[in-house]
Amino acid sequence: ALGDLGWYCIRWVLWAARWEVPRAVRCWRTDGGSEPTPVDVQGMIEVAGIVGSFEASFTQAKRQTAEVVGTNGTLRVDDFIIPNLGETKWNIRSLETGSSKFDTALAVQAGSVTGPPEVVALVQRMNQAAVGVKAPDKFWPRLGLLTAAVVEACAESMAQDGSRVPVLDPDRAHQEL
Repeated sequence: ALGDLGWYCIRWVLWAARWEVPRAVRCWRTDGGSEPTPVDVQGMIEVAGIVGSFEASFTQAKRQTAEVVGTNGTLRVDDFIIPNLGETKWNIRSLETGSSKFDTALAVQAGSVTGPPEVVALVQRMNQAAVGVKAPDKFWPRLGLLTAAVVEACAESMAQDGSRVPVLDPDRAHQEL
């Protein structure tokens, strides 16, 4: 689940953090299994003044969830990788304007987005690049390396029973080579 559904959830958290390199992650298996490939995982990502969390599961019904929490609000998306009936639902909970951090007044917004699932959009973009309709963007290779670095840190955290593991900055690692 980590390298598949988890990859998309991690990518969404990175998007919410404007593609900044996370400081650290914690990740753990929730399937209770000892098989080499976990089928249920949960994780937390510390990045850009927010905490992102994700759940990815192949055994629990529709568990493709990502959430980011900051000092002024929370944004959550459910089932965005393979959405239920082609619709991804989201909600935002934020402090009311003028309220203090200790006030309980919240503004709640909810909505949904329709369109191709994330996995279909990925293949469409790859096809466009392959046939020359759209040139590959130099942004995507860096983003792939960043996502892989976060996934690797999550795998290391799982191996250490959910310990906090720093994320290696792929730009720095490339410069050191």
